[in-house]
Amino acid sequence: MGNLRAQRILAALVATLLLRSSYAFLLPLDPACRAISTDSAAVICRMAPHRMNGVDSMWSSLHSASNTTFVSEIEDRVFAGSNSWAKKAYRALNAATKRKAPGTLIMIRHGESQLNYNKTFTGWIDADLNERGIRETEHSARLLMERGYEIDVTYTSRLKRAIRSSWILITELGQIYRPVYKSWRLNERMYGALEGMSKPGLAEELGEEVVQAFRTGLTTTPPPMTPDHPHWHLYEKKYADVKPEEIPVTESLQDTMERTLPLWESRILPDIRSGRTVMIVAHANSLRGIVKHIDNLNQTAIQSVAIPNGIPLVYKFDKNMRPIKQEGAVPPLSGEFLEKKGLLRAALAREAELAASVPGYSTENGGFGNNDNPPVMDARLRGLAKLSEERQLIAATIIGGGGAVTLPTSFAPLPQAVPATRVAYPSMVVPTTASVLASKAASNAANAKQERDPIIVIIRHGKTEYNKLGVFTGWEDAPLANEGRIEARNAGKLLKRHGIELDVVYTSWLSRAIETAWLVVDELDCLWVPIVKSWRLNEVMKGGREGGWVGGKESDMYRLHTSN
Repeated sequence: MGNLRAQRILAALVATLLLRSSYAFLLPLDPACRAISTDSAAVICRMAPHRMNGVDSMWSSLHSASNTTFVSEIEDRVFAGSNSWAKKAYRALNAATKRKAPGTLIMIRHGESQLNYNKTFTGWIDADLNERGIRETEHSARLLMERGYEIDVTYTSRLKRAIRSSWILITELGQIYRPVYKSWRLNERMYGALEGMSKPGLAEELGEEVVQAFRTGLTTTPPPMTPDHPHWHLYEKKYADVKPEEIPVTESLQDTMERTLPLWESRILPDIRSGRTVMIVAHANSLRGIVKHIDNLNQTAIQSVAIPNGIPLVYKFDKNMRPIKQEGAVPPLSGEFLEKKGLLRAALAREAELAASVPGYSTENGGFGNNDNPPVMDARLRGLAKLSEERQLIAATIIGGGGAVTLPTSFAPLPQAVPATRVAYPSMVVPTTASVLASKAASNAANAKQERDPIIVIIRHGKTEYNKLGVFTGWEDAPLANEGRIEARNAGKLLKRHGIELDVVYTSWLSRAIETAWLVVDELDCLWVPIVKSWRLNEVMKGGREGGWVGGKESDMYRLHTSN
């Protein structure tokens, strides 16, 4: 009985990233639970060893001395759902008796990052999106929305530019509750010693043909990265579950493709075969590898294939999983890009020029004039309205240029010759000396051997407009208010100040909890952490009271809600 009670308590504690303290509730259950601030945004619980008995082995792995496979276990077992023999048999029987047409595959390269803008070999460097990259990704979601696509599952890499792009996409599409699977196998090609170096500068020193061979060749491998490189990836926590010998020190496109294919064969292809719409948000070369495999391209053909930032590439398949050539496909591909390369970038460049030179023009309001009373729209109509504004801007750009668009390669011209040194950017502090690297290696080795007490962090989601108005919310999917976003970020900062590191996040299917989770891991700079979403962590279902005032038995809002 006591063991069952302990399990129930543990189930209650794994309650997701939710904001503001449940301190009063937790104290009677376990004295090891404590608020980490007097005006606490989080509660930390250290679980005693006897409470671990009978708990899922996933939690046992947290308590063990070695934690190197934990992330993989979460992604492969918990995230994907149960793989028991009974469920496998059910799925096989269901597939045999109710065969669906294959689903759709949507591939999207992440929005532009600051290192893309700088023309830098990026590879596994964890660069984030810049402002133009965010706009590109939002536009990409609106193109999908216009075609009526609904995503069943998203696959992405463990690099923040791809993860953040996937967040933007599913938010704009109104499918924030859908699962997102993060795998190192979808990371960008590892450029070895070239990572962090200027592409134009290297071309100036080595010659354009050599650099192009590094970039587009199928089997050409850049010089390998060595441990004294400032971006050495072996010690990054996001790859703690990857065997050291599997972390590449350099890769060709062929190597990248071979690294990606096990995920394609084991997870992505079965999802498509079962009728799901699958979105892959990844990188130029990991996507090129998948395209080469789907279209069976030879070495010459793959060198002509480019995957631009933020433009969906859509594939459909026949019952034998052969790609069906789409009407708008451009050879050698069978899939179709939903927009021509460069149109949005040209329009954004034109918009920036207008904002800088024309009084009264605003990039926020979509042109001239202040609309103080915008029409009330749901997320889908708002997205399609924004897409219409973007297309008007694209059309104006084409007309203004006499029918031809000069596609900018960047907002600001780069010097003709840039020294082939690594491009620095302010968000990263990198060690350069052998002694620092040796110290870091020793520290990571010591941390790997140190046994950690399992910690559960419980945070209630930030405020929504419903919370502010005292309205029953329940399963009503109210998004965070601006104050709630600030609260969520403050919770992440508080955890960071106390040295808390997360291995996995559990949250509900409701956007206010999911967005809180995103903002917390963003502050902790661990976007790669698995986020498991479950309806079982949803708020209490309020029934007919949802949308009614708290304590208002016969309020107008309550009557309006129940009468509709």
